[in-house]
Amino acid sequence: RDLARDSETPGRALIQFDNYFAWLEGPSATILRPGQTPLRGDYDYASGVMTPSATAPDPALVDKAMSHVILPSILYREQRYKLPK
Repeated sequence: RDLARDSETPGRALIQFDNYFAWLEGPSATILRPGQTPLRGDYDYASGVMTPSATAPDPALVDKAMSHVILPSILYREQRYKLPK
């Protein structure tokens, strides 16, 4: 499903560019930047444009974004990414 074009179904996405991560949940984007405070943005599905917001992101969404960013590294490092046989 294309989250950018599907405005009827609630969705979420994790977007990565180098060391920048954006957690998109509904129209709200939480952007994690290395060594800097997180940003909040508003995503318009119709135009595909994300507009930065002056307000700080919800701390719960920052935690959720961070958990999605670090979990794959933890699973790989601890070799817990395999399915049971």
